[in-house]
Amino acid sequence: FFTMEHVTRTRQLFLTASEGMKKLHGDEHTRTLEAREHLCNSTIRTHNKQHLDEAHAMMIEILETRKRKLGKEHAYTL
Repeated sequence: FFTMEHVTRTRQLFLTASEGMKKLHGDEHTRTLEAREHLCNSTIRTHNKQHLDEAHAMMIEILETRKRKLGKEHAYTL
């Protein structure tokens, strides 16, 4: 059972991880994209309208980047 405090803390940890991966690997690296996807998934659980809109836009960006880098038929883009 998770409280909203757990969800908020988890989101913050994924945000920190995402920023770290971006600094270490670059914005379009597979690990950076994966960290950003985890951030989006944790954001969905906050039920915050502003954060949900941001997560939706970020997921679209992640998918488009993956399609461009990995191809439209790759498992991560289907």
